[in-house]
Amino acid sequence: MNAISHDDFPQPETVLAIRGAIALGRQGGPRPPDGSWLAEFLEVGHLARNASDAMHEAIEPFQRLVGDATAHLQDHVSALERAAGAIDRLYPARFEDEPLPADNHG
Repeated sequence: MNAISHDDFPQPETVLAIRGAIALGRQGGPRPPDGSWLAEFLEVGHLARNASDAMHEAIEPFQRLVGDATAHLQDHVSALERAAGAIDRLYPARFEDEPLPADNHG
């Protein structure tokens, strides 16, 4: 088995750039220049925002459909709320003064 060196992991600046692009996409921020390697990560943030918005928008009509008398369907409403909240927390905006260490193990 080949040993893995620390050079195989992304540098902290790369991790922060990716997280920043995802956060900008979630916030509808400016697109990177054409051909930028960060464009796909901005799109990930944009898709996460769209998914979260769609779930949030689905909750109220689903609650009206379910009504209070149908407790087992209310579980589906709760699941939608949890999923939308999870997406909202998944890619928060990150504006730290110091870079975070790369997410590596070892």
